[in-house]
Amino acid sequence: MFFLVPHNIKMPLFFWTRDGDFVLLIILILGLLFSIKLIRLFSERRSAYCWFVGGLCFAIIAILMDSFNYEGFGIDIQLIEQFIEELFEVSGMLSIFSAVFLMFNFYLQNFLSARD
Repeated sequence: MFFLVPHNIKMPLFFWTRDGDFVLLIILILGLLFSIKLIRLFSERRSAYCWFVGGLCFAIIAILMDSFNYEGFGIDIQLIEQFIEELFEVSGMLSIFSAVFLMFNFYLQNFLSARD
């Protein structure tokens, strides 16, 4: 993105973004396509599935908040938006981490019970 911003590279499809921020939205789309495969993995355990879907929702909101252009607003609004966006990012990371931990625990229990 450091190359895109100084050269004013922007996609007209994503009209609400700043220069170079369309990359975030493209990565979001690719991540959602990839997460379709992961949802099947997490569907074996309901709690992990709920944590994963919740984490995806938090991540989507954080990326969409980051893509909007807040430069015209006052510094107070920009700081509040940045703070809320960071809360969504951390919540998304912790939710997905919880889902991965629950699935690891699930597979470990199955492995140890099959070994006995």
